[in-house]
Amino acid sequence: MYITLSDFRNLLHTLKEQNIGIKVKTHSGWSNDYLEIIGFIVSTIDQEKKTFGGVVLSNSTETEGVMINNIASISSFQIKGNCANYEADKIYILQDSLAVKAAIVV
Repeated sequence: MYITLSDFRNLLHTLKEQNIGIKVKTHSGWSNDYLEIIGFIVSTIDQEKKTFGGVVLSNSTETEGVMINNIASISSFQIKGNCANYEADKIYILQDSLAVKAAIVV
């Protein structure tokens, strides 16, 4: 299942509000556990726009933490519980919105 970067940003806010864990896959592989969002990384320029570029994740025992400066570096993710229209344990692939539109058209 594919998700655009814009939809992923919105989902991250909802996951934080509902305290739902997320596993992420980056160039270095999958996180070992479901991690909770403990904060967002915002540039000083974007603070007024309420947008963010990165995310800080940690598990409840604080034995694993991940700081991702650019959320576009996440290639895939899974969530621990159902949230909005997203299902738990399903792998979602992060895609550029143009790539998703092209894949649908073909």
